Amino acid sequence: MKTLAERLSEALTKTGHTKADLARACGVAAPSVNDWFSGKTKSLKGSSLIRASNFLGVRSLWLAEGKGPRTNDEAHSAVVEPTADSADLWPFRLVSKQDYDRLTTDEQRDLDKTVARFIAGCLAGR
Repeated sequence: MKTLAERLSEALTKTGHTKADLARACGVAAPSVNDWFSGKTKSLKGSSLIRASNFLGVRSLWLAEGKGPRTNDEAHSAVVEPTADSADLWPFRLVSKQDYDRLTTDEQRDLDKTVARFIAGCLAGR
């Protein structure tokens, strides 16, 4: 999707909610949301971006810039499995690989989603 308005329209359609619902969720006036959908507003930033992406169930980087997977579920399905060469790499300093491996599959998935949301939020704020 090329524009913010197009991405918002797609995401809102999939939720079944209204623009008024989105305005309430973001804590903004309805005319502001109309500007988002008309193309008058070219970008969302800060709390409006985070609240809108959370309400719409999409990744903030996708909503802001149209980059990457639309949802976290799509991001997880696109994850590349580690190769033998990268198997010994571990990105965390405060969490051991052994502790992570002791989590259930559901717990690992929840943690992965949390980290993905955190990173997307950090990158969207840049």
